Amino acid sequence: MPDDVHFEVFRREAPKTGWSLLEVSAKRDDAIKLASSLIASKRAIAAKVIKQAYDPKTSDFFSLKIFEAGLDAVKLDPKAEDLPPLRPCEKPEDFYSREARLALARLLSDYLARQRLTVTEFIHRGDALKLFEKTDSVFQHAVQRTAVAQSAGSEKAVQEIIKELNALVIDAMHRVYHDEERNHFPEVAPGGFAALAASIAGQPDGSYRFNGALARHLKSAGSWDSKILRLLAVLDEAPAQGEGHTLIAQSIDGVIEEILNGSSSLYELIGGRENLNTALGVLAELLLGSEQAATAEQPGLAALARRFASGQLPLSRCAVANRILAELKSTKRLCPTSVADEIKALRRLAARLMGGVGKHLDAEDLAAAFTLRSRRVVTNQALSEIAANALTPDEKLEKLLFVLDNIVGTDNKRALVSFLMPFISGGAFEGFFLAARPTPAAAIKRLAELQARVLRSGFTKEQREDVAAVLDRLAVQVETKSGFFKAIEAKSPDAVEKALFYLNLCQGGVTQGRLAERARKAAQRHIANPNFMTGFAARLERAGGGKDAEAELAALLAKAGIVAGEASATQSVRPAA
Repeated sequence: MPDDVHFEVFRREAPKTGWSLLEVSAKRDDAIKLASSLIASKRAIAAKVIKQAYDPKTSDFFSLKIFEAGLDAVKLDPKAEDLPPLRPCEKPEDFYSREARLALARLLSDYLARQRLTVTEFIHRGDALKLFEKTDSVFQHAVQRTAVAQSAGSEKAVQEIIKELNALVIDAMHRVYHDEERNHFPEVAPGGFAALAASIAGQPDGSYRFNGALARHLKSAGSWDSKILRLLAVLDEAPAQGEGHTLIAQSIDGVIEEILNGSSSLYELIGGRENLNTALGVLAELLLGSEQAATAEQPGLAALARRFASGQLPLSRCAVANRILAELKSTKRLCPTSVADEIKALRRLAARLMGGVGKHLDAEDLAAAFTLRSRRVVTNQALSEIAANALTPDEKLEKLLFVLDNIVGTDNKRALVSFLMPFISGGAFEGFFLAARPTPAAAIKRLAELQARVLRSGFTKEQREDVAAVLDRLAVQVETKSGFFKAIEAKSPDAVEKALFYLNLCQGGVTQGRLAERARKAAQRHIANPNFMTGFAARLERAGGGKDAEAELAALLAKAGIVAGEASATQSVRPAA
């Protein structure tokens, strides 16, 4: 996963709605311009831009708000906008709630990554807390950030909240120190966790004590993979049901969730990968419970995949799903060296992740992520790169249609049309076909093939019709300039041969629209010849005989898009049913 800096544009559409991610840009000015336009055009009542900087040493992102507008309209205190959503804690026990642990993971993500600790280990181990106390700047920064966040919804001054938080945090730490001194956290050997859970399940501090035992059990684990293995081994000890089962299952799921939520721990767990595409491929396999996610050197990851396959650890699996969505929304390229490979990778990943929709992934969330990711490949720069690899204009159009087949989102398809229309209307594209390469028939057929691709594409009906009309107009120009139909007329006096030639053209040899209509009218004109049916019947006889001439002609007319009763001025052809 390469290091980068990108800018996320968020908007708020109504006073009671939350922030939603609209766009991710690699350029600061573009992001600020978009955020400003949202307010000016009244598409949002508030907008902001967050700079995200990636640290390759810890595999974490660090956030900084660089722009905001419209916040007065929603009566928000901007001090609370980019800080962990930690509710005010009133007693040391409050730090052990799941909400508080998730907030602490965000607040101390870089510190925990450096110490290779989960939040559960951190808040249950006296040695870890003492080390944290010594890092005074980190400690005070965490307290100050939390105080600023809480002051946004309080009448208390920030300094007063800082003082209260300092006292509360110190109390929480000393509680752990005291509990360690009185052996409140038991040292449990493998195989003894079921008995511990049975003895303390249901007690007011049962979860606190059990997680304290887990923290000590994990202390000597040398890697995140080995921590996963130890945790899953404890899970194997859980009884089939009852309070002991619930205590073990919830505790193990919570700690593994913390590991998977951490950028650094997850990056190490899945191993070094060639690029974001391969990394997301591993995460997709893990999410779906496939052991293909792991290599022989990753037994913990393989064991975790098996648990997911059996339906265990719902919080942990949700953490993987959230990470996949977050990475899809980032600006990091799946395949940094090729936009074409990026598109292919995106399609494969989408197909794989569809297996998790409903069970582990929300369909709307996944669609939103892929829509945002698709936006990366419909920029002028990306599309120009794709088209530049084609040797001829028709190949360029094929490549652009390939992009269309692999993106989602109405706006993205509109952007592709905006790029495509000037191209197919331009001199290079028109000149290529007007040169009638290698022959007028071949040029017209190629335009028909491209038009057919467009007509069955994912464009909207209006977009399909607009692009198809441009291709048909060019095909008419090619025919007119080359005299293609005139050459057909001059080639043979036989009305049957010419009618059949035009009917065959209508089945894919010409573009739909004006040129196909001209071919149909030419066919109808020759069918109206008084001698046509006699000649047509004789042709069928020579070809094998025994065929009903009127039925055969009706079938040919239907394939060419002609109603049989309109094809001839004679009475010799029955109307199509």
